[in-house]
Amino acid sequence: MLHYIIQQKQSKQPIISMKKNNHIKTVQKVLGVAVLASCLQTAMAAPKVVSSIYPLQQIANAITGEQTQLVADSYLSPHSYTLKPSEARQVINADLFVWVGDVMMPQLKQFVEKRQEKHKITITASRVVGVHLIKLNHDETSTHQQAHSEFQPADKAEENNKNDSAEDKAKHNAEHEHSAAYDPHLWLSTENAKAIASEIAKKLSQMDNANEARYQANLKRFIAKLEEVKKTIKTGFEDNPPKPYFIFHDAYGYFEKEFGLSHADKIRSHAGQAPQTKHLADLKAVLSAHKDACLFREPQFESPLITQLTEDSQITVATLDPLGYVKDSADNKDKAGYARILQNLADALQNCGKPLVPKRKK
Repeated sequence: MLHYIIQQKQSKQPIISMKKNNHIKTVQKVLGVAVLASCLQTAMAAPKVVSSIYPLQQIANAITGEQTQLVADSYLSPHSYTLKPSEARQVINADLFVWVGDVMMPQLKQFVEKRQEKHKITITASRVVGVHLIKLNHDETSTHQQAHSEFQPADKAEENNKNDSAEDKAKHNAEHEHSAAYDPHLWLSTENAKAIASEIAKKLSQMDNANEARYQANLKRFIAKLEEVKKTIKTGFEDNPPKPYFIFHDAYGYFEKEFGLSHADKIRSHAGQAPQTKHLADLKAVLSAHKDACLFREPQFESPLITQLTEDSQITVATLDPLGYVKDSADNKDKAGYARILQNLADALQNCGKPLVPKRKK
């Protein structure tokens, strides 16, 4: 009897040990599946897209179908925008970074150069195939050293380079960027916007092949919307052409070229340029002589010159915003989008004296 009891105790011990081992293996399997799922989720996460300025972000938003990140998230001018350390890290760590180039924001160049990892892709809009630049030629002998623009139409550029490969065309734009100054407000051309959107969709499809169909569908919708707003704006200007207008600085060349407009004069050629005294005196005389014209300020700049120039005149002062910046919020959802930037410009020009964009907020 005692021998039987001892045998029973000895026989139960391995059974308990086996149960423990099975339990440990089960836990290990569950943990392994969880870790694998986590790794797959990380691997399949959508690329992190960051843009330098608001218009480029709106194009990126349209292609991703989501809210992407923005560096210069402010009403301040991107020309002189001071980056925070967190924003510099955004530039360096983004999976896809979209910017105009160092002519627009030279303060970003050092951070763009740090994007050495192979999976970090940078789109420089001024070098994208299909983007056409307005070249600025500076006459050094001119009293006012004003910039005169030369624009090569898209059809002429295509004719000249029709036998070039995509790489050759991109190289040509890169050489153009470095050989001469250009108007960096290139997003105000719908053809340029299409080219940039197509490049974003292409790069995202390469990085995130599983969602290629979505990116291409979003690109198709973006282009269709762009064609629609372009037609609306053209019809609007035909029915209601703007009054003679004066601008704060030469930021609207692409928009004016596309829609057949021309400003009467400007306060300064470049955002960072101090206008000369004689030019201001001449401009004030011209403004005083006009009885039905507009002088457009910009929300990025607070300039007492506007008040001085319009004293004792019948000029209407309104707001024209080349960036079209709108703070991201639920209340502003209907005011956002790339097409809205163009439409706001058109509305402001057509309805002179009725600003459609907010004044600069601090």
